[in-house]
Amino acid sequence: MLTRPISIAAAALVAAVLATPASAGTFEVKGVDVTKGEAELGSNSAFFWGYPVNADRLRYSTEYGASYSFSDFWKVGLKVNLDKAVGGDLEPVSIGAEVLTVFKRYNGGWGLGWYSSVDLAMQTGDPDTITSGPILQFGNDKTTLTLNPFFVSNFLPDQKSGDFAYGWQVKHEVREGFAIGIEGYGYIPNVWHSSSSDAQEHRIGPVIYYERALKSLPFGMASKSSSLKDAGGGDGPKWQMEAGVFFGLTDATQDIAVKFKSGIVY
Repeated sequence: MLTRPISIAAAALVAAVLATPASAGTFEVKGVDVTKGEAELGSNSAFFWGYPVNADRLRYSTEYGASYSFSDFWKVGLKVNLDKAVGGDLEPVSIGAEVLTVFKRYNGGWGLGWYSSVDLAMQTGDPDTITSGPILQFGNDKTTLTLNPFFVSNFLPDQKSGDFAYGWQVKHEVREGFAIGIEGYGYIPNVWHSSSSDAQEHRIGPVIYYERALKSLPFGMASKSSSLKDAGGGDGPKWQMEAGVFFGLTDATQDIAVKFKSGIVY
């Protein structure tokens, strides 16, 4: 029974090695859709343009990850993050693990979960981080609102800081396998102390979501995904994609960020 999760972990490590350089610059709203026995392999990337005075000069950021759901209420993942600064090379910045615990599954109405992750820095001088917070989901079969208010603790040998990161998503299913939405993301450093909006990151923009059934996967793997039915009316392996563009709202936020997330769920 452990063959699949072990293979997923190995795949994540292989991806980390082959990819030579995912990160604070990627964007994803965590939901509470967890199905026992479901595995996922994917990448999440962001591209940046336009740099106001206080914005990080980050050109590209990507994350490679693998996850496995041990039950309908517990999902574990591994990830590696890489960044490319303007004029720099693509470099690994952190490796980490994440856990999603579901307290109330979402079947219309509302759902509740808790997200936790630990990221270990791979660059000298960068902090290790612990991120945690609730996942709240509301709505019906067609339209959902998902909220991710997360607290971030940064650890350096001689200091510790507490930040606040948020993500939210309004998503509407247009037809089976295709949805549109709006997402927003923000990062507030030293949340326990008042900070100027010029030091905070805030962005918002439209996103499209697409899902397509796959005829087969290697090694006879079968999906247990319940997010959408496949073309034949049953559950099966799926390719999922998210693409969006976000517009910066402060002097600490890049003017434009483009998101592309892709993965296989089975």
